[in-house]
Amino acid sequence: MTAIIQSILRGHADVDAELSALYERVCPSVVQVYRGNGNGAGTIWREDGLIVTNNHVAGRSNTLQIVLSDGRRFEGEVVAREPEKDLALVEVDATNLPAARIGDSSRIRPGQLVISVGHPYGQVDYLTAGIICAAGQTTTEQGPRPGDLIQMDAKIAPGNSGGPLV
Repeated sequence: MTAIIQSILRGHADVDAELSALYERVCPSVVQVYRGNGNGAGTIWREDGLIVTNNHVAGRSNTLQIVLSDGRRFEGEVVAREPEKDLALVEVDATNLPAARIGDSSRIRPGQLVISVGHPYGQVDYLTAGIICAAGQTTTEQGPRPGDLIQMDAKIAPGNSGGPLV
């Protein structure tokens, strides 16, 4: 019995170490997004200054204040919106930014462990974790329909929106 418990504890320690390492790798690519008195998060998509956030984070603004994890500040211009998918693209005038390594969301399956990093209530690089509950469908007023949205059970607070799901 002791060997089984030790094996389980080693497994937990391995998961803890992996989650911590993942968090450390992701945080440099997570930005703070400010619009008026509201805030959210975004993810550096490309090192040439392209950032992805949620459309509701951008709101109706065409310019946003972007703060990188190293403290640098930029004025960002909203260059594209996809309201139906709640996405917005923001460009900043910068190069050599720490872009996120983008995965293949088509491989996501219910039951997988995920983390989200954002900036709720003014906290910086706040980590929350959960599991994928559903993938490949979305809920509409008419009921479920096929789509490319992902549902997870991690707690997301105001300010988390726009950050990466890893």
